Amino acid sequence: GRRLSEQKRFAAAASAYQRALELNPLDRGAQFNRAISLAQCGAGDQLYTLLKDLVVSDPKTAVDVLERPECGGVLSQQRFVALAADARMQALD
Repeated sequence: GRRLSEQKRFAAAASAYQRALELNPLDRGAQFNRAISLAQCGAGDQLYTLLKDLVVSDPKTAVDVLERPECGGVLSQQRFVALAADARMQALD
């Protein structure tokens, strides 16, 4: 995934990270990097689904992803604003 991201092939990178997650679903790095790759390739619906799951399973990772500059564009959408607020609340618990 990393090499594909460096080549700016973000959709392919997201797929590579997904394959890594199939082998190890709890790989925080793969979750984080897949989310960033999805943001960079403009896959908003897939990103939202991933982050929604992360808010429940690993809210700190969801917060970390949403604070990255790569996600700035999606934060103009109300669904991501609400998700970010929920992630922050869950991360405090």
